[in-house]
Amino acid sequence: MGVGIIMVAFGAVLEPFSRTALLDGFNQAMNEAFWGSAPLSTLEKSYQQWIYGVLGATMAGWGIFFLFIVRYPFAKKELWARNCLCLGLFI
Repeated sequence: MGVGIIMVAFGAVLEPFSRTALLDGFNQAMNEAFWGSAPLSTLEKSYQQWIYGVLGATMAGWGIFFLFIVRYPFAKKELWARNCLCLGLFI
């Protein structure tokens, strides 16, 4: 349940708080990996905010899916649910 909650929370804050101090460490790591150390242009900042929206929505949705699997079939000890969660986390 904790993993799912973390995924939903991170996904929900990724886009609206992407340009705040809350995500400075995340932004710095991503900026260095994808754009180097040079300051981002206006176009790059716009693209970054858009892609964070897409990534945030995807992560939040996957986290909700994860929570439902944990809450219902995994709690009933259905083998496929365990396999799905383990494989999803491993990949």
